[in-house]
Amino acid sequence: MHDSAGVDKSHRLFNPANRWHGYFLAEQSTATTQRLTLARQLIAALPSEAISAEDIAVSWNALLRYASQQAKGRKKAAGRFALILDEFPYLVAQTPELPSILQAWWDREAVHSPLFVVLCGSQLSAMAALGQESAPLFRRFNAGIFHLDPLHYEDVVAFYADSPDYGIVEKLLMYGVCGGTPRYHALVDTSHPPAEEIVTLLTNAATRNPGK
Repeated sequence: MHDSAGVDKSHRLFNPANRWHGYFLAEQSTATTQRLTLARQLIAALPSEAISAEDIAVSWNALLRYASQQAKGRKKAAGRFALILDEFPYLVAQTPELPSILQAWWDREAVHSPLFVVLCGSQLSAMAALGQESAPLFRRFNAGIFHLDPLHYEDVVAFYADSPDYGIVEKLLMYGVCGGTPRYHALVDTSHPPAEEIVTLLTNAATRNPGK
């Protein structure tokens, strides 16, 4: 899964209520830090009293094996476990062999486990390369490869559905200002009038990005 700059796939994928899934937003840090951060999130989503984050952060093989084994132990009612690796190219930059590790793990073990893996990234060329015929993960994107476009107006109105103060005119106004980027709409406090919120959003954006 990949998106164009500003479309904000991360906000669509991450939902704090989905604690039964593992969402990991990678950063441009060292491989050791990346694995430890993911390990802590896996332990939180798939807890084990006998294993610590440090135990499984020793390698990608250990991390992936833990995810598939713990997924097998969950109740069937919980459904399939989703392992979401966002900004995947950052992980590959620190561990170039990661696609090959994923391929071996999937073919050997994960394909028989009640889980699925979502790889995401904003670097379009890097994400497209994962599905090329010469790549280790070729023909393993069972659900397909998706490009996320901005939300349409019909999708955006859901952010304002519970606010009696935001009618059609107000929703159209916010769509005109914020476009189809979900993160911007999520920041709107619908207890305040649209004009006030627009000023607040623009002021905060100017503070975060001085000179732009």
